[in-house]
Amino acid sequence: MRILLITDNHILFGGAENYFFDLKNRLKALPDFQVYSLGFGPKEIRGDDFLVLKSLRSKLGKFVGRILFHPMIYFKLRNYVKKINPDVIHLHNTKQYTASLLPAIKSYPVVQTIHDFSYICPNAQNIHRNNEPCPSGLRKACFWQHQIKYNKLAYLCLIFVFLKTRNHCQKIIKKYIAPSPYLASYLKNNQFHDVTIIPPFTVKKSKSIRRQKKNSSK
Repeated sequence: MRILLITDNHILFGGAENYFFDLKNRLKALPDFQVYSLGFGPKEIRGDDFLVLKSLRSKLGKFVGRILFHPMIYFKLRNYVKKINPDVIHLHNTKQYTASLLPAIKSYPVVQTIHDFSYICPNAQNIHRNNEPCPSGLRKACFWQHQIKYNKLAYLCLIFVFLKTRNHCQKIIKKYIAPSPYLASYLKNNQFHDVTIIPPFTVKKSKSIRRQKKNSSK
């Protein structure tokens, strides 16, 4: 099986990125699996099993790249995907060049692991101004409560990008993976129906480490 993993930051940046590379290494260890990755970074780099395209630096550029089609990026993405010809594409965070990425992969089976509340709330935090979690995700009744760190004009632009991106993703991505039942319930309540719960990886402690902890607690 040929699998192509795609993420925004193709560098060890945070929890989602660490999970991404851990997943890639675990899949590569399985027999009969060919695993490739694609993402963005400070500069363009090509390897035997990965492609990194130069990322957008400014927040405004990233914002625009989510809704405006970029022909050059599209052709680079499309050519690499056609070269790999994956049996399945596994998306992770996709907040750079989203409008160019999704058309490049739409003819392939696509799944996505959701790492945050980006499809639930326009600011991805899913909290109200009083710092309380939103019980439902963005609704008309709590529309302005999600406006935490943006002025009204910027917030309305963010809402437009949020709705446009989510609608585009729902047309192409048919299956979603959530790391917890909590996030899965939010996704299902927001029209992401085919959701599977897969908890984060755990690392088994060696016997020597367990003995050291046991001795230190005495």
